[in-house]
Amino acid sequence: MVTIFEKIRWKLFELKSFILFSYGAEKGLIRNYEGSVIERAKKIRCGGVPLSILLLERSLTEGKCYNRAALLTLCFPDDNFKVVTAAIDNLKYNPFYIKQFKNGEIGKEYSYHCFVEKTMEDGSVWVYDTSNGLAYEKSLYYRMQKPKIVEQKCKDEALEYLRKVFKINRKKQNEKSVRNMIHHLERNLSPIQSSYCIVLQEELKKLRGKLNEEVEENHSFRAAKKLILTRNEDD
Repeated sequence: MVTIFEKIRWKLFELKSFILFSYGAEKGLIRNYEGSVIERAKKIRCGGVPLSILLLERSLTEGKCYNRAALLTLCFPDDNFKVVTAAIDNLKYNPFYIKQFKNGEIGKEYSYHCFVEKTMEDGSVWVYDTSNGLAYEKSLYYRMQKPKIVEQKCKDEALEYLRKVFKINRKKQNEKSVRNMIHHLERNLSPIQSSYCIVLQEELKKLRGKLNEEVEENHSFRAAKKLILTRNEDD
């Protein structure tokens, strides 16, 4: 059961977050992913699906901060980043998770969240949070979430994590599963930020087109192979 104190604390946290978010958005301390990051995401595939889809569609990011944070680092042009796991107030004070924790449904790690800290050329540090598809100036993010750091990964450690979890060097998802995903998203598209809607629609269209091209190529190959075999039999 969630206490009155815990409910009040959550309401105060929500108010503080709203004020800081509004301030950050007005001052340019919160922004969408850069165009260069999204362009790189379009060129990298995981399981046959571009990262631009995996990172920008809400249903494909929710509850997957560890995986998505590591994947996002593939879209950076340099190694000036670290993948951070930390306990954050947004989860720690959330009554929904507190109730589950008290009921023994989840462990104390329920407040853990994973994000990326990226150092820019001008020396500024930005936090990329894949749970909402936004980048925050580090000091603002830390004021909002009060993260208590549990673990940090460098580039090589993040890549090793991806190899183990996603097996990115192995066989991609089968065509049917990717087509099913495209069909579902076309009917229920939910960008993690509304500004990503057009990008997602274009990427889904391109992915479907690529799959159709591959099918046509396979049909042509099989037809040519059949013709060759027929000719050999006639000879």
